[in-house]
Amino acid sequence: EIGADAVNYRETAHHGPVESPTCLAVDPVQGLVAVGGAGGSVKVWGRVGVERKLRAAGESSCICCVEFVAGRGLLLAGTDAPSLQMWDLRKPACLSERCQSLALPSPPRCVAAPPEAPGWCFVGGEDG
Repeated sequence: EIGADAVNYRETAHHGPVESPTCLAVDPVQGLVAVGGAGGSVKVWGRVGVERKLRAAGESSCICCVEFVAGRGLLLAGTDAPSLQMWDLRKPACLSERCQSLALPSPPRCVAAPPEAPGWCFVGGEDG
């Protein structure tokens, strides 16, 4: 008899919406939409054939906010861990796992990456 410990479960595809959506971001330049969920995942949709589910570090981290960095192919997500996660959507290796993670002093409630300030990201935290 095969037990649960003998099976190596790994999600290979995901279709449909994110479970318990919490936030939304739109990139009109690349034609992408990202939806963050309470279960710690971000779903990215785009043109025909573009659909990807990304996971934040910490399986139970709720995604509080998401933001595309316009023209750079980057996606930022704030979690209640509290942390800021970053994925480079141009690199296949970063699509399977996050590229960068930054610990924050409190859960982020909003994140902004204005195009007029390249290389900068502004985070609004729960504690002000």
